[in-house]
Amino acid sequence: RRLGRTLRVIVEGTPMHHPPTAEANGLTGCLAYLQYLRHLRSRQEVAQILDTEESLLEASYLDHLQSPLQPLGDNLEFQTYETFERDPVKYQRYKLAVELAVRDGIAMQKYPRVDDRGCYGVNVLVVGAGRGPLVRAVLSALAAVNEDEPSNAIVRPKIIAIEKNPAAVLYLRSLQSREPSWANVVTVVECDMRRATSHPILRSMISNAPARADIVVSELLGSFGDNELSPECLDGVQRCGILKDDCVSIPQSYTSFLAPVSSMRLHSEARAQAYSPSNPTDGPAGQPCGTLRAMETPYVVRPHAASQTHVEKPCWDFNHPKQVDEEKENGIKSDAAAAMSTTSNGNINGSQSVEAVILEPDNERHIRVSFSYDQTHGAGSGCGYGSFDSAVAAMATAMPIPPVTSSDNIAGGPSCGTAVTVHGFLGTFHSTLYQSPLPGNEGNSSVISIAPTTFSVGMFSWFPVYFPLREPLHVPTGSTVICTMWRKMDSSDDGGGRVWYEWCAEIVGKDDDVISASHLHNPGGRSYHVRL
Repeated sequence: RRLGRTLRVIVEGTPMHHPPTAEANGLTGCLAYLQYLRHLRSRQEVAQILDTEESLLEASYLDHLQSPLQPLGDNLEFQTYETFERDPVKYQRYKLAVELAVRDGIAMQKYPRVDDRGCYGVNVLVVGAGRGPLVRAVLSALAAVNEDEPSNAIVRPKIIAIEKNPAAVLYLRSLQSREPSWANVVTVVECDMRRATSHPILRSMISNAPARADIVVSELLGSFGDNELSPECLDGVQRCGILKDDCVSIPQSYTSFLAPVSSMRLHSEARAQAYSPSNPTDGPAGQPCGTLRAMETPYVVRPHAASQTHVEKPCWDFNHPKQVDEEKENGIKSDAAAAMSTTSNGNINGSQSVEAVILEPDNERHIRVSFSYDQTHGAGSGCGYGSFDSAVAAMATAMPIPPVTSSDNIAGGPSCGTAVTVHGFLGTFHSTLYQSPLPGNEGNSSVISIAPTTFSVGMFSWFPVYFPLREPLHVPTGSTVICTMWRKMDSSDDGGGRVWYEWCAEIVGKDDDVISASHLHNPGGRSYHVRL
């Protein structure tokens, strides 16, 4: 049911038509086969499986390269919010995660009683609230908990929704005024989540320990997990001192994955970006960005005419809230206390110490991933988007392997198999929104993923990230593909900063000889970075 537009058909057997003659003018005589396949494709029982709302929504995105979002530097448009809100899976998983976290918190007696009826007071912080889908998911989760005793509510929540986009804040406040379930429960705060000490409501939470957040909920993940600066944002929230010591973060962790991809189409599309204006606001008359910048920029894409040649492998992960040692924790608390002091004109002192967490060096990463020879060339992973198909992988494994020509066997590998060409790498992620810590409840968890081996079927909020190679690399039979990648960051004098990725690839033969290697892409963030 995830085939959608990626359906392929192989016609084999004895031909039932006459071979073309010299007078055929290039016609193959196979039109009847094509017509019959189109007829089969149009049948209702086939169309209702393949032409889902999801596949129709994806149709215009197939192999279309998009620049990753800059959620901190730019305010998202309502059209972008609306697309994300249509996801039928993501917010159900968030609802489940919040519900599990609240139930576990009650079982662990983490929450105080707040009235004579013994209701538990739960403080939920929603950071990056957008137009409110996360708030609705939280409210639905809490309502599900309260349904356990319809005559007496179990939980009395307080939800703080933080959003920096002024247009989205207006939308949230309109919901707050007209939605009965939001009244006296949801408080909307217009603020950058990393600078909680700049808002009086959040300052009062920081100064009053019982009012701090029991649960912090966010949807800051990018297609590569951390590429939209979720680590920096959530570290900033933690640094401000607005979370309780035992606060639960949703998501709790996320892991980035990489896999080689073979796709002349994606490579050509990336090269074509060289003729696009350097600044999108310049229009057609703008200065072209050039080939170097185009081929050193990661792109979000729904791959279609592509083949993921190996099973994806993990790169690095992030966990929230961060566990810090006692000495460092005391330093964080002192920074938050310093930021709480105000001058006579209301400006916040110590803002630099509060924001320092945004550029902590431990958010930098480095990985060297090896992809050993795979005779199936990742057949089960398909185009790199969608669930891993173990049946296809099994069929590919069982197929006879063609003999290798001498030109293909320069890696000194097996005497049979086929070579491939790698045009770049696809980046995906797997996130654990919540995993129960209680003994015996290990199965109580909620996850979302776009990595093929753990793909969340039906979810379409994220497409993979394509990291192109300036020049494609030929991978002879038996050779290993090695990708080295860095996540780097720097700061600037005005308190801002950048985060960027650098990557390169090598092809290594059987005797560990380097057959070929790529350039280092995007050194120093010269072609692409994400603004803090």
